[in-house]
Amino acid sequence: MKRFKKALALFLAFGMAVSFAGCDRLEENISSESDEYRQSSADLTFQGTWNYDQETGVCWQTGVPFTATNAQMQETLTVYIPGTYMKGLKQSGGSCEAVPDENGKAGAYTTGTAPITFFVETEEDGARYAATDQNDKSDKAIEKYLESGFIVVHVGGSGTGERSAPWGAAALKAAIRWYRFNSDVLPGDTERIFVCGTGSGGNLAAVAGASGDSELYTPYLEALGAAMTGKNGEPLSDAVCGAACWSPITGLDAADAAYEWNMGQYDRAGTRANGTWTAALSTDLAEGYVDYVNQLDFKDEQGNPLRLIKSAKGIYNAGSYYRYLLAEVESALNAFLSETQFPYTPANTAGTAQGSAGTIVQPTPSGSATTYATPRDYADALNADMKWINYNATTNKAKIISMEAFIQHCKNASADVCAFDGLKRGTAENKLFGTNADEKLHFDAMLSSLLQKNEEKYRTYSDWSDTLAGDFAADLKTADTIGSAVPHRLELYEPLYWLSGYYAGYGQAKTAAHWRIRAAVGQSAVPLTAETNLALALRQTNAVKDVDFAEVWQQSGTMAERSGDPAANLAVWIDQCLDDPEN
Repeated sequence: MKRFKKALALFLAFGMAVSFAGCDRLEENISSESDEYRQSSADLTFQGTWNYDQETGVCWQTGVPFTATNAQMQETLTVYIPGTYMKGLKQSGGSCEAVPDENGKAGAYTTGTAPITFFVETEEDGARYAATDQNDKSDKAIEKYLESGFIVVHVGGSGTGERSAPWGAAALKAAIRWYRFNSDVLPGDTERIFVCGTGSGGNLAAVAGASGDSELYTPYLEALGAAMTGKNGEPLSDAVCGAACWSPITGLDAADAAYEWNMGQYDRAGTRANGTWTAALSTDLAEGYVDYVNQLDFKDEQGNPLRLIKSAKGIYNAGSYYRYLLAEVESALNAFLSETQFPYTPANTAGTAQGSAGTIVQPTPSGSATTYATPRDYADALNADMKWINYNATTNKAKIISMEAFIQHCKNASADVCAFDGLKRGTAENKLFGTNADEKLHFDAMLSSLLQKNEEKYRTYSDWSDTLAGDFAADLKTADTIGSAVPHRLELYEPLYWLSGYYAGYGQAKTAAHWRIRAAVGQSAVPLTAETNLALALRQTNAVKDVDFAEVWQQSGTMAERSGDPAANLAVWIDQCLDDPEN
């Protein structure tokens, strides 16, 4: 038991630091210019011995290479398997060779029917969110998944993988292909693969779920040395059965505009203070988001179009899209009121999550250990400085008056204007879209267009920088070693690229059938639009069978849940997905 936990803790501590982070030498060594890709099948074949812990019944292997490139570029993963799925294990523990046992059983599954869960963590999440007891939480989560009969794969860099987009998504796809390549010596049903992640990792899970077998990833997969064909020469797939995303940071092509529309337009401090050029930019970005979202052609569950229109205040905080988002927030609050046992004392966690986007705000009346005797007391505390919630004690239901009131009380803009594509290239996302030659790059084409279009207006402000418009334009033209400029790399990192008719990639990939999305409404690092737009696009995709989506009140962490433990809830959800006879 101690040996397994020690190995797990070491892997997780290592993985948090280097997962998809990697060495700056990669771009200097890889190339996809060859006319024909020649797969190094011998290097891709799993040949490692297994570690086995008799007390826990866990079989595992760490540092397993899943790409066939040279040592400087090789990606690795860790596999955890219920020991009952394997035969040949040494009962005394230690390292041993073992093969799948066709009669093995664990939880509700067998060796041949077990789902395979891929978990991904990214370097960007470490910059945006604070990690607390991460090893302990992951330890318990893995134990839960294994008890349920799942196979668990943690995809992490060996310290030598490329850090920039879209290499992280390509590496996840390569890991999925590797497992299918080795399905003859590894247990589990490769038609039951689920990808899971939080924050930026949640976006990677969403990309993998939306872009199965997209040909646009072929150059990156070949450059990584991924398995493209099986051992008998048959084409391999990286499509998956389901995707679970907590607080996914999606929609990066419109994220700066979305942030200003959702939060920034209600703030007049700091970089949004009157008289600054960035305040003018905030207004322009918010209006740019309106044009964008109105072209996405979203519809609600009844098929009604979702649009934004100008309100009496002169800003675009009205219309069916606005009301839809407000209803999601209201649903989160009412679920909290219904499921919470009163008297209730909020956990004193406000301000514990500090990252590049600032403090994550908790939607709670107080950061102190105040106890609220009834839901009415809780609602009254939220209304302490102004009434923005109408609460009905008879029905135990609340009505939120406006999005502006919710934002001002629970989701203040904590980042400057250009929350994702920082004007000084200072965000985790600027690093994500950098290259080795240019470590950090601008990537927001919408923002770049506004800078060029409105440069004359912005120049009238004393704090304007004359180099900005040129810097953005130059960065967007920068290509990686595959030859892809920043806008194309951003497309490959955006799940909506394959899910919405607004984008050229619409319908050009195999989309996962099952989706689970959770996000905390009160975390201010990312706008509500990120997870909501993903859920809306998925619900309009024919290949998708179900979308389990919920906003969560009263939590500020990335793995927010309305109730219960995230690992237990995920396990139940996967079981429910696989109850369908077609799966």
